[in-house]
Amino acid sequence: MCSSAVSSPRAACVSPRPNPVAIGDVLRIALHCGTETEPLIVIASVIRDDGDDEAVLAFQNL
Repeated sequence: MCSSAVSSPRAACVSPRPNPVAIGDVLRIALHCGTETEPLIVIASVIRDDGDDEAVLAFQNL
């Protein structure tokens, strides 16, 4: 379960279900911040596939 996967504040371990991802895929992720009406959109790339339905994302431009 990505226990040793992430040592950077610009990365996250995720379980991409039901849609699998592959290394190199680029994702647009909407983060809803409390009472804000518009979500914060961030871009992340899949940098590692840990198998067992887990992947590591690296966020760009944070």
